[in-house]
Amino acid sequence: MMVLLVAAPHTVGAAHLKPAALSDEFYSEQWSLSCWADDGWYYHAQFVVSNFGVGDNKSALKIEATLPDGSRKSHKHEINGYRYSKTKNGETLTFKDGFVSFSNNTIHYSFSVDKARVDLRVQSRFPVYRPLGKKTWHKTSKGSYDFELLAPRATISGTATVAGKQRSVQGWGLVDHSMSNIAPYNLATRWLKVKYVTPKKSVLIWGFAVPGGNGDINKGFVWYGGNGKNFIASPRPSIFYRDMKKRDGSGYKLPDHISVKARGKAYDLNVKLQTQKLKRSKDVLKDIGSVAGFVVRRLMNPWDYTIQGDVRVDLTITATGKTITSGGQWDYVLQYITEDN
Repeated sequence: MMVLLVAAPHTVGAAHLKPAALSDEFYSEQWSLSCWADDGWYYHAQFVVSNFGVGDNKSALKIEATLPDGSRKSHKHEINGYRYSKTKNGETLTFKDGFVSFSNNTIHYSFSVDKARVDLRVQSRFPVYRPLGKKTWHKTSKGSYDFELLAPRATISGTATVAGKQRSVQGWGLVDHSMSNIAPYNLATRWLKVKYVTPKKSVLIWGFAVPGGNGDINKGFVWYGGNGKNFIASPRPSIFYRDMKKRDGSGYKLPDHISVKARGKAYDLNVKLQTQKLKRSKDVLKDIGSVAGFVVRRLMNPWDYTIQGDVRVDLTITATGKTITSGGQWDYVLQYITEDN
């Protein structure tokens, strides 16, 4: 049983599913579900609104599944608009192929993409978390980026149809929501995203390095919670990369070790990530065409990396001096946008 920890739950009464629908050229907004099912499957479902490319407020749906053997199935298509509604019981985003709703700590994803379909109910165990409460997480003269965990740690159940077969889904996961109207290369040079989710606990780490620095992750948060009522939420952790080396042909150097530290009056949280191997690397611009890719690459060179590594989490309770240690092998994501200045 975890003792009471000093944590500041940031709950807001705003409309969490209502798209901002901005006219800015680089406006993009997404609502993402991540589920680690008990049978070893991983599911990712997403609704996106974006102004990238020709036209404003284009919307799309995405369903991905990673099988226990590591193979992946991905389905994505644009949809013709959406409708937002809000009542005293909750909010709903409705579109031709289904809906996403949010009511009483339950988020329901139910939609189809091609021959794939998800019908998943997310029961959150904790309140909505925003790194800076009601304040926008990152704001500059060139635009802003905001983020919230709609369900930081949740049980997820329902069904998913992938590769022509419907499967029953039971597992753990989260739902996050982000919005940006700033060009990716003006927002960050690199990102770190760790979603360590097990039946016993969740450790979530988001961080990015703003342009003009030396590549250090200087904007970030750590969220830690188990199956009790208490959790840790630190909006200003220290995140360090060490032992940088090239691992593929992208030209970027990736860290062999990442350390994350968050301290409060009642706790001391340390997370260590040690790279075992690079599982996947993706040139994000490869799919947009040679001409468009050439133009965009003059501004940025985005690559996504999925790293398999060893994760160790040490939580020390100040009052007792007791340290709770957990960890294991897990995947985490690094995203590089441009070279650091």
